[in-house]
Amino acid sequence: MADASWYRLDNVGKFYAAQAGSPNQTIFRLAATMADEVDEQALQRALDATVAQFPGFNVSLRSGMFWHYLEPSGTSPRVTPENLPICYGLHAGPQSVLFRVSYYRRRINVEVSHMISDGRGALEFLKALLGAYVAERYGLPEAAACAYAGTEAQKTEDSFTTNYDRSAAGKAKKPRVFHLTGLKTDADPLYLEYHLSASAVHAAAKDAGVSVTSYLIAAVICAVRATMTARDRRRAIHLDVPVDLRSLFGSATLRNFFGLAFITYTPGDANAPLVEVAAEVQRQLTAGCEPASLKRRMMAMIKLEKNPLLRAAPLIVKDAALAVADARAAREVTTTVSSLGRVALDPCMAPYVEGISALTSTSGLNFIVCTYGDDLSIGISSRFLGQKVTRALAEVLEDEGMRGYLNANRDAPAFHRPGPLAAARKAAPAPSVFPPNSFERKSTRVRTVLAVLTLICIALIALLGGTAGGSALAVGAPCAAVALNWLFVRNMIVHAPDFIRVVERYFLVLLAVAGLWFLSTGNLIVTTYVIPGLCLLALAFNAVLLIAFRGSFVTGYAKYLIYEMLLGLVPLALLAAGLITWPPLAIAAGAAAAALLAILLLVGRKQLAAEARKLFSLR
Repeated sequence: MADASWYRLDNVGKFYAAQAGSPNQTIFRLAATMADEVDEQALQRALDATVAQFPGFNVSLRSGMFWHYLEPSGTSPRVTPENLPICYGLHAGPQSVLFRVSYYRRRINVEVSHMISDGRGALEFLKALLGAYVAERYGLPEAAACAYAGTEAQKTEDSFTTNYDRSAAGKAKKPRVFHLTGLKTDADPLYLEYHLSASAVHAAAKDAGVSVTSYLIAAVICAVRATMTARDRRRAIHLDVPVDLRSLFGSATLRNFFGLAFITYTPGDANAPLVEVAAEVQRQLTAGCEPASLKRRMMAMIKLEKNPLLRAAPLIVKDAALAVADARAAREVTTTVSSLGRVALDPCMAPYVEGISALTSTSGLNFIVCTYGDDLSIGISSRFLGQKVTRALAEVLEDEGMRGYLNANRDAPAFHRPGPLAAARKAAPAPSVFPPNSFERKSTRVRTVLAVLTLICIALIALLGGTAGGSALAVGAPCAAVALNWLFVRNMIVHAPDFIRVVERYFLVLLAVAGLWFLSTGNLIVTTYVIPGLCLLALAFNAVLLIAFRGSFVTGYAKYLIYEMLLGLVPLALLAAGLITWPPLAIAAGAAAAALLAILLLVGRKQLAAEARKLFSLR
């Protein structure tokens, strides 16, 4: 945390902030099944009380020069009937709140961006919300008193930075990993909740001499193994297992604070029984959860962030680098199995909360486990059109004598093939816990059409330029201009910025296009009239808004004010370089930049200083 007006992202949050605006954001979804239909008014009052207790959740993502950061949202979050796809992206623009609360029939859903918290932090928020809801709905004030009792400093602590020890960093060797294959869907992932008897799973794990987590990980490994060809079985099934670090470091933070244990299993030719696989998983998980191992991996995660060169890199470079790192990380894992353990609520809430389940967004196939009472829920998130591993998992558990029921957000061909998965789906109680999904991701189709049209335009420019004998620069510059325009329009679609941001960004795009125009033609009209004229127009636009809205304009648009003032000096640089044939416009642009700076210091000095601390933070 920086101060009460803004928050630095933690180490993991910085990684996930690079997904901002993407349709594939990492989201946790926790759901509580209540005894009665949800009362929207009572839930809204409960949410208001919970947000007051957890202000670190009611935040929006902003972009600085070097890092993203968080600001308290200026709005009160509203409860809504569930009307969006599960784990639908939370960040669409600078005003987006990074969590949502919805309800459907007897279900209360909390979805939280991984930018601000992990599964454990999100669970604490849900527990507090449920306590406040039971207090409001049923007149039990003692339920609200059960909420998380940490101080504000403890809740918002960046425990990664607090516990960083450079000397403890280290890397582990990576095996040749087996990757799940098959056709995927980006538009309509399949989300499943596989409910089993917790006591039955616990008894089976006890008989095998392992923990429930190790037992279920082994079941997933056996399921993956069942889908592998003879050639594939020479590769390792590699699982990431997130491990809560709070108890290890004595932290009470509600922000991200977890490490990773790695489970690696190479099947070979043998089909070892589940109990043998579970024993090997238990051995690796025990070793991977040793404090020294967790610390070494955690410090390795943080070490990159602390690199001075990376710190000084512009945000756009960091986001690109993190996107590459994300793609590489995805290639080093077969699947992920998370466990929230047993969820404990105050006994006074037991009559009102019947079940708790969890899901996460995914780029492939993920599992997340939680237990409440005698209900063990395995949340399964899949983008694969075929559900080979999920069907195999149901068969593995069936062979061990465990049957349950399956909630699903939509139908799938796998439910109509005879077997334990289809039986579990038929056993699901009615009505469905998920609403019918009629939401259409129109923006995805629009972005696809836009990208195709852009590629066609670039191809035509290159073809015509090459036919006419144009130089590489003369052809490349208009192609780059078209690409810049595509980036701008795509940004508008993805991030839905307000009108002022649209105008500010378009000024920057026009100046970039003008620069490319000059580089490709060498025409001094561009440097003498076009660039200074655009700078004057942008500076005048900002000056009018600054005079009209004063400090509030500085708070919302300081980054663009800084950009425009610096760009206002470009015509003077062009004049000094002898690239301007008529100086008055260039001189006027420089004077306008100085005038804007003077107005800024006069009416928004304090706000500028506050925003500069956020924008130029290197941490």
